Amino acid sequence: MNGAHFHLVINHFPIILTLVAWVGLLAALVLNNKSIKMAAYVVFIITGFTSFMAVQSGERAHDIVEEVSGVSHEVMHEHEELAETMARFTYVTALLAFIGLIRRKNGMLVTKVLPTLILLISIGSLYFSYQAGSSGGAISHSEVIQFEE
Repeated sequence: MNGAHFHLVINHFPIILTLVAWVGLLAALVLNNKSIKMAAYVVFIITGFTSFMAVQSGERAHDIVEEVSGVSHEVMHEHEELAETMARFTYVTALLAFIGLIRRKNGMLVTKVLPTLILLISIGSLYFSYQAGSSGGAISHSEVIQFEE
């Protein structure tokens, strides 16, 4: 398995896990359920790791895909920038989720403010995951090139 193949396998995880974690944390806040909140925190942390793996494999895939004729360098660069932005959002939410996981006290900051902050920041993750995924599809799927319009 080369870098491009591994990237195609791993890159979907941070996109899907971001959505799963966001919905889970929202449900935890609505239902006031600590167990669901802790599970959502774990998913946010896993998302941060999978984002790191996707970005790293993307760097290796870039060198391979660059050699393929018909691949737009502009689209590749746009995808790379969007993916790196998404990754930064997932790293921040993973760090905050880790803090929430290890500081389970009932203080207002940890029980209300932190999860709300994570939800708000992860909206950026959701937005950029959609953008990065769409632009990534445009690299090898000519039918989605209209993404650029």
